[in-house]
Amino acid sequence: AFVTEGLKPVMDNVITFGAGHFYCSQSDKGGLVFGGDIDGYNTYAQRGNLPVVEDVCSGGMAIMPSIGRARLLRMWGGLMDMSMDGSPFIDSTEVGSIEYYGRISSIGILLGVTGINLGHELGHRNNTGLKYLGELLLLTSLNTHFLPYHNAGHHLNVATPEDAATARKNELLFIFWIRSHFGSYIEAWKIEIRRMRTTNNFLFSIKNRMVFYTILNVILIASIYFIFGFKVLLSYLLVALIGILLLETVNYIEHYGLLRTKNEHGRYEKVKHYHSWNSDHIIGRSMMFNLSRHADHHYNGSKKYQLLKSIESSPQMPTGYPGMMIIALLQPLWFFIMNKKLKELAK
Repeated sequence: AFVTEGLKPVMDNVITFGAGHFYCSQSDKGGLVFGGDIDGYNTYAQRGNLPVVEDVCSGGMAIMPSIGRARLLRMWGGLMDMSMDGSPFIDSTEVGSIEYYGRISSIGILLGVTGINLGHELGHRNNTGLKYLGELLLLTSLNTHFLPYHNAGHHLNVATPEDAATARKNELLFIFWIRSHFGSYIEAWKIEIRRMRTTNNFLFSIKNRMVFYTILNVILIASIYFIFGFKVLLSYLLVALIGILLLETVNYIEHYGLLRTKNEHGRYEKVKHYHSWNSDHIIGRSMMFNLSRHADHHYNGSKKYQLLKSIESSPQMPTGYPGMMIIALLQPLWFFIMNKKLKELAK
């Protein structure tokens, strides 16, 4: 641990940096008291060895660069009773600050990538336990209706006007966000009501997954409000919104402008490899758990993501899914690139 010279008040609580094993507080005399990791080997010296000193100081510099201008008065080694936390920081954050929105955005992206994406993957498994785990992951972003609609609606109607999650050619992204999210929510209710009628159950019984999901969503929101208060609830809703928008942006790019044709009997052709946009870029595949090999996923939805194959004859995107999501936010650029590719596919 270390103590610096006396400084003007800069913090009124303890800050810990879990990723860097660093903690810091300010004493009544103004000195910063900070410390970090333990020595890498047993020692009877009451001070840290030089590599640990360097690690502790770099951890402090990582979150407070100005600490490098403070002079150290003394250092010592000993025992520290501090519980570790997996959060990047333990500290209060002012609502409305840049830091606040940065944290909201990062957690929202985390929910979209690991929560919804992995929830989608586990929702395709035949194992009941894994499906329950997928439902819990989707609950983190209040997007539990995704599962019944995706499996029984999207995979059935993909690349048709009947599918809420298939983007039309020249459809604006923010219009698609609204149409896809609320359209899939309504369709999920219809799917579950049909299932209740088929199984001769009361339409709004607890066996109706949409009823069960609604109860879980209300319990989660109410719990956050009564335990943590309105500000935390508002922050959570913003995080969930970012996760949902991330999902809908992925939906937007996956089947943009691709449509199945009808035969003379009015039935759509079977889902083929050319009804999904694919990408084999390694970064996108790693970040999205092979979701960019989307044609093979629609060919066999129960196939585990590690086994999905790259189909070269399927429509290919110029970048990975993360890059295409950024391009989708720049709508004129998106239309310029993708409409040109649609024209090439039509030849």
